[in-house]
Amino acid sequence: MPISREFRRAVEQVIADMFAIHTANASGALTLTTDYQDVPGATVTLEAVGTYIIWGAFQFDHTGGASVSSCVGILVVNGVAQTGDAELGYVSNGERVRGSVGRPWTVTTTKANTVAKLQAKEATDNGSSSCTATDTVIMAVRIP
Repeated sequence: MPISREFRRAVEQVIADMFAIHTANASGALTLTTDYQDVPGATVTLEAVGTYIIWGAFQFDHTGGASVSSCVGILVVNGVAQTGDAELGYVSNGERVRGSVGRPWTVTTTKANTVAKLQAKEATDNGSSSCTATDTVIMAVRIP
């Protein structure tokens, strides 16, 4: 017996509701300072109450200044920094250092329309560091 188009759409909608997926790419580069700042565009709104796996991927770029340091990315949910960070450590003799790092966080929301966003900083102010728009993304998947 064939499945009706309406039934198929209803099943697809139930699956989409169960596994809500939210993604946002960074919309521009962020020049890093030693204070955490919002990564432009890397923000999602979690409409439903529930538990989410949130993945933050950061593309960092450092040039100039001989140094040993790191670029650090975190997740902030409704204004509260979550435990753990994604860190690109480097030893530079003044040459360019570029790399991607990421990590997952598990977050349980207690109210609708919870805002989750990525923030980044550099550990020391030596040379020029940025979090680039290329390959910087936040993705949240609700666990049913």
